[in-house]
This record gives sequence, structure tokens and C-alpha cells, in this order.
Amino acid sequence: MKLSYILPIAITAAMGAALVSCSSNDPEPVEIDFPEKTGLEVTGQTPNSLDFSWQSIKGVNQYGYELYHPDGTKVIADVTQNTYASFTDLEQNTLYTLKVYAYAPIPGNQSAIYTLQAKTGSQIPLATPANLNAVIESNGDVTVSFESVEHADYYQYELTSSLVSQSGEWTETTNTLTGLSTDTYTLTVVAHSYDSEYCMSGAATTQFTLEQTMLATPANLVISQDVSYSAETYIDFDAVPNADYYRYTVSGSESLSGEFYSNQNNLLILPGECTISITAVSNNALFMESTPATATYTVQKGEVGIPTINSVTVNADGVLTVDLTPGSHNEYYYAYVLCYNTDVIHEGYLGDDLTFTIPDYDGGKYSIYLLPWCSDTSYYGDSSGFGSWTPWFDFE
Repeated sequence: MKLSYILPIAITAAMGAALVSCSSNDPEPVEIDFPEKTGLEVTGQTPNSLDFSWQSIKGVNQYGYELYHPDGTKVIADVTQNTYASFTDLEQNTLYTLKVYAYAPIPGNQSAIYTLQAKTGSQIPLATPANLNAVIESNGDVTVSFESVEHADYYQYELTSSLVSQSGEWTETTNTLTGLSTDTYTLTVVAHSYDSEYCMSGAATTQFTLEQTMLATPANLVISQDVSYSAETYIDFDAVPNADYYRYTVSGSESLSGEFYSNQNNLLILPGECTISITAVSNNALFMESTPATATYTVQKGEVGIPTINSVTVNADGVLTVDLTPGSHNEYYYAYVLCYNTDVIHEGYLGDDLTFTIPDYDGGKYSIYLLPWCSDTSYYGDSSGFGSWTPWFDFE
């Protein structure tokens, strides 16, 4: 038991004389006819405190009091000019004895001992949290819920397993436990109150087991290409719940491996038949990697698009300039220029400025054929056969 304060005061007639103040200006002491009773009563009572009061006695200037524990220990002693006293930090459900003395301003004039016994109250146990449930969510988290307890201010929980022992406090009745590994857990929840009238509840207990489960195999694996746009291979599949990433392997035309962090991805794979495998992986130890999803696909080279010739001009020196809209993956062009009058074909690369000089130019009609090229021949096809001859251009 914690004591607020203890004054080793023995309230006797000799001490009473020491408490009296005397001077030439004080009135003449008068003997007091002390009453047999002072109306000593209990005015307040909790599990750890008692309040007392008594009637004022005419002519008395001080009261001394002592509070005793049932084992005879003096808990506290003091003097006061008030007609009340309060005691805190007492033991619950304990019978205490209060002794009160009255003093008048005359040496040795002390009243009889007024005595009253009072018992501290008993703390009321809070109700045990009802319907304690631990639900394992699909992501491995555990949702804990229970019914609210009247007068409870917070709930203390303890979680134990063969590997884990943790505890804490909750102020809500629905809470989430995260980051747990595979094991069998015991969860206890106890209600607490800040009000001293209430003591903690009994413990609500439940158990749950977290087991390692396998991630789902990525479904609907589709491999495709759009060779008119790109040589890349598109890999699509359904996202897997609780997967953090996907491990891929490519075998056949090319050996590749790596990680995807999305269910929609592009890979540049050498042309030819290949097998692609996708495995779902989680960083959470509760989930094992999936069995792989596998698909076989024949990768084609990407197409080099046909440019669109918008116009052709030539100057007096025979410098032919082409205005064109490039096709996909056009890096440079090889030009064939056919002279209408002589059926002579002049050929060569267009310069960076898309010009071509016609040898021995003397005017006349010409037609142009452009062959686009891409330097990445491993992934993009041969351009031969692409393009077409333009209509005849009449140059003067």
C-alpha cells in the first residue's frame, strides 16, 4: 500500500499543550465540556479512499486524528483546524479505524477519543471481452475483433507462439496483426479501466494457426506480337493475389530470365520458337511461389514499314529531293531511279537530307522506288520487296 504521508505524532495531553499558542493578548482559557459524540461519519468511500467528517465543537481550535490499519499499523496522523479528513491510496475491501481528538486552548484540555470504523470498497472486475475472434485474411494478416466492455478504457493483448512473444495495448475492438510467420498462436485480451472503482477483467483467449500456402498459378497467359509495329513480344496474364513479382524464363530461340513487376510486359526475343514460363513470387513467408504458367510461341521478326512518298523535286543539277513520311523502323533508304526514256536505273542511298543526284541528268520523266532499311536485322526483317514505284515525275 502506498502512503501519502506519515507523521509520527502521538496525540497526548502533553502534545496538546505544545499546540496551544499563548500571549498576553490571548483570551483567558476556558475549560470545554466536550460532548460524548461529535457526529463522526463517513462521507466518501471508494476501493482505495475514505472521507470522514465530524461536527464542530465550540471553543475547540484544533483536532488531531489517526488512521489505523486492521493489523494495528498507524497509517497516518495529523492535526487540522478543519472538521474533515480524507485518506487515499488505501487497500481495497479493508476495515480502517479513525480516531479523532479535540483540543481546547488550555493545557491538558483534551477530549476523549472519538472512534469510527469504515471499510474501503471492493473494485468491480470488468467484464471479460466476449466473442474474441481471429480471422486469417487472404493476404496473411489476422483481423482480431471482440465486443466492447463497459467502463473499459483500453485492452491489453498478448500474442505468443513457439517463435514469438509480443504484447501491446488496443483502444479499439477491431485490430489487425501483420507480419506473422507460419506457426500456431495464442492470443489473450484483457480489459482495463483508468477508474479506480474497476479492476481488470478476466482474460479472453483464442488460438489460430498460420500455414504456408502456394500462390495461384498465373492464369490466362497470352503471348502475342504486332510485327507491323514492333519486334517486341507481348506477355500478358492475370495478376496473382499476394504476389509481389513474377519470375520469367525464356528458352528456345533465346535463353532469357528475369523478373516482372506487372502482369503486362514486353520482351525483345530473337525470332524462332520459344517457351515462356511465368512464376508468381511473394516476399511474405506465408506464401510459397506458384507453379509456373507455360506457353510456347513462335516469335517473328518485326516488319520494316513502307514509307509514304509525298512529293519529289529535282533541280537543274539533277539533285533529287524526296519529301516522305517514314514507315516504322525506317533508319535509311536505298533509292532506285528509273529514267523513262532510256530504261536506265540509277541506284544508291538517299543522303541524310533525303537527296539523290541523278547521273547525267538531262530532264525527262522519272519514277522512284525506295527500299527502307533497319540496321537491327536480328529482330527486324529484310526490307526487300517493300515499297513501290512512284508514278512518273516529269522533270524539266
